[in-house]
Amino acid sequence: MKKIITLFLILVLFSCNNNREHKEDYYIIGVSFLKNKRYTEALKAFETDYSENGNIQSLYKLVDLFIETGDIFNTEHYLKKILELNKDDSFGNFKLGLFYKRQGKYDAAISYLTKTITDKTYQKDSYYHLIVMFLNISEEKQALNLYKESLSLFDRYDSIEYFLFKYFYSKKNEFYKNNLDWLLEHSSNYTFLNGIVDTFLKDGVIEEAIETLQTLEKKFPSSIDTLLTLGQIYQKKGEHERALEYFTKAEQQDKNSFFVKLSFLTEYIYFGEYKRAEKYLVAAIGIKIESLEALMLGALLYHLKGESNKSDKLWETVIKNLRKGETVPYKDNPLISYYILVKNMEEYPLSKDEVLQLDHGVNSQLVAIKMEFLNNSGFYIDSLNLYEVNKDWLLGEDIYKQLFISYLFLGKKDEAKNSISKIEKNREIYQLWYDYSIDRKCNIPKNIDNFKDNPIFVDIYSDCLVIQKKYLEAKDFLIKYIQKESLNKETLEYIKNKILKINFHILKE
Repeated sequence: MKKIITLFLILVLFSCNNNREHKEDYYIIGVSFLKNKRYTEALKAFETDYSENGNIQSLYKLVDLFIETGDIFNTEHYLKKILELNKDDSFGNFKLGLFYKRQGKYDAAISYLTKTITDKTYQKDSYYHLIVMFLNISEEKQALNLYKESLSLFDRYDSIEYFLFKYFYSKKNEFYKNNLDWLLEHSSNYTFLNGIVDTFLKDGVIEEAIETLQTLEKKFPSSIDTLLTLGQIYQKKGEHERALEYFTKAEQQDKNSFFVKLSFLTEYIYFGEYKRAEKYLVAAIGIKIESLEALMLGALLYHLKGESNKSDKLWETVIKNLRKGETVPYKDNPLISYYILVKNMEEYPLSKDEVLQLDHGVNSQLVAIKMEFLNNSGFYIDSLNLYEVNKDWLLGEDIYKQLFISYLFLGKKDEAKNSISKIEKNREIYQLWYDYSIDRKCNIPKNIDNFKDNPIFVDIYSDCLVIQKKYLEAKDFLIKYIQKESLNKETLEYIKNKILKINFHILKE
């Protein structure tokens, strides 16, 4: 019997202790709910804790909850309730100061935040927000006095230093360098250091951006964003070996990164290493099949490889997936501009200067595309100059064909004739062109079936038929050509005009 009574008393005491602990645990339960974004349960737990236990910490958490859920009315209400209990409460003054700062009520915000500058918990952030507000209302003298005052109370604070860097830099005030130097040496805040990079890049201050990125690399050696940005900067500068170094470092950190794959794809096109480029193209599309940039680069790559069917299919996919009103973002990636030139798209015009400034790396085919644009636009001297500047490493059929055209239209007969010997594929066409342009000779090859789809041959052969007064044959030849070939608007108009002139000859006959 005694054992039963003892057991009963133990259970009663345990139950009482459990109830007492349950009351005391409302705060802990509320914190757990808030952490898991279960706001309704958290609200009930904190309100119960405060009403039953008078725990001021629950009032603090209620403020955090209302701030997190964007409840402006209750945020202000509970902060004022905290200050009604204790007008010197640092949490209440600091949070209410920030609340009014966000609303642009700077006078009220300054009043509350000034009360917290002696509290070590909020001191640094209070000085930061006060300095920001005084600068925002053009009270620079007051802001700098607060800055000097802060330096006498605590070590330089990177939040303050970063804001002052941004402020003075925007004002073109050399004082920004003082804040910059300190941040580069002492700050380990990735967001601030990356913000400095963005500021310099936006302003086109490349060397300072590189210096900051190199600091970031030392402090955050595994940051793939830093490594990729450095690689992309060197790529844009035309320093492709350096770019490749940083892309390799980035790949070591994350072998499955889409942006790493895209960076290598771009770089190997610049190097003319198409096999490697294709490997990264396949990998990039495998990760992000909807990437228009990857698809456009793929279209260029297959064009350069001579695989026109694959190139056209990728480009058709790009066009189909463009949103309504969206344009091809060719200027974001210079390589895409080359495909724009290849396709001769009138809706994306490029000027001579823009084409000349396009980076070609060490890829002869890219240079040839630039020369072709210049020749087609009548800039033969510019085309020849482009060749002369890079001739030590330029090779290939595409280069020699464009070189021939530049020489031919500049009247450099001997140079044009000599360049024909370097052309292997369809050499007869260029010899025919030379003979017809220089000597007005129609040395038409016997087997024209091998050449009748070549636009140069079509133009000269139809002229030769007209010279021989074979007007109907010339007309029929040109009509069959435009019916079979997919021509751009400019070429189609040119052929139609030729047919129109032939019709006049037929009428005279």
